[in-house]
Amino acid sequence: MITDVAMPGMDGPELVRRLRKKRPELPVLFVSGYSEHSSQNLGVGMPRTSSLAKPFAPASLARALRKLLDETPAS
Repeated sequence: MITDVAMPGMDGPELVRRLRKKRPELPVLFVSGYSEHSSQNLGVGMPRTSSLAKPFAPASLARALRKLLDETPAS
């Protein structure tokens, strides 16, 4: 799953917590354009997560997704 960190109504980490109740193995790529959402703060304590700062090139997105999927065990 790819989700932004800051969204109206619910932030990305809360969305992930809710979705993982049904799909605990779900890999997640957080994206954010805010410097306070540094990669050190995103997904702390959450397995199978990665982050990518906006703006990003399509090739950077593809690399981040490939890395995340390669690190995620098949269910």
